[in-house]
Parts: sequence; structure tokens; C-alpha cells
Amino acid sequence: MALALQQRLLQMLSAGIHSTADVEDLVAGDWAHLLVMARQHQLGPLLHWRIEANASLVPKPFAEAIAASFQKHTLRSMEVRAEMSRVQRIMRESEIPAVFLKGAYLAFHVYPRAALRPLRNLDLLVPESQASDAFHALQSSTLRRPGSRANEPMRRIPVELHTRLNCCIS
Repeated sequence: MALALQQRLLQMLSAGIHSTADVEDLVAGDWAHLLVMARQHQLGPLLHWRIEANASLVPKPFAEAIAASFQKHTLRSMEVRAEMSRVQRIMRESEIPAVFLKGAYLAFHVYPRAALRPLRNLDLLVPESQASDAFHALQSSTLRRPGSRANEPMRRIPVELHTRLNCCIS
């Protein structure tokens, strides 16, 4: 059953929901399990985006939960964008070439909306010879996030430094 629901979730993510026939066989427990899987894999925003036009075809609690996830990650993507700008300024001021990788790149350059690709951290590629400098520059930065007050604690999104690209060619 779990495998069938995983496949159903993938189908909803890729094709959406277009009629009651697409979901008529799902019972309340299935919707609850689909929601758990969507949360577990941070797919709520993408699922909301795919089925938004036909949200009336799914149970209201399910539709509301994925809409809330989309809203939450829309706000989070604005925080991430501000943090990326902050990190870029620090690297530029430290004269360290740096490129965002993985989720950060995908969210802002591949997905139609950054909220559709939730991020837990930022992956940053820097030259190996400057990795220590990049770490210290980020750690000692006094740049504050836009709109933050001087007495507010700094809330930063974790940055993971990479010194090479790992890939496999077969």
C-alpha cells in the first residue's frame, strides 16, 4: 500500500489532478498518509502548485495543509534570497570566488518559483585554497540581514562549504 501511495504522490506531482476520477479511490487514511509523505520530503509547496487549480477535488484539510506549506516556504524563500545576498557580499568583500550549488541554484534558476524547492541550507562552492578564509569570513561577519534590528539575535541559514564537485560518470 505504501508503494502505491508513493506512486500516487509522484503522479500528482508530475501530472496534477484533473478530475474526480484521478482521486475517487482514495480514502481519508490515504490522504493523511499522502500528507505525511509530502511533509517528510518537503513536497507540500510543489504539490499545492500542481493541484491548485483543482484543489476542490481533494479533501479540504489536505488542500489547506499544502497551501499553508506553500505560504510558509514562499516566506522562507525570501529569507533565503536575503541570506544568499548577504553571503555573496561577504565572499565578494573577502575576494573569494563562490558559487551556490544544488538546492539554492535550483530554487532560484530552475523552478518557476523558489518556494517550490524548499531549502534547509545553502551549499557554496569555494576554491579549496580559500575554504578556511571563507569559513572565517562567514563566521565573523557583522553584516545584518535587511530589516533586522541591532538588538535582534542573528538568524542565519546554515551554509555548507564545498571545495569540489563530486559526480559520477558511468
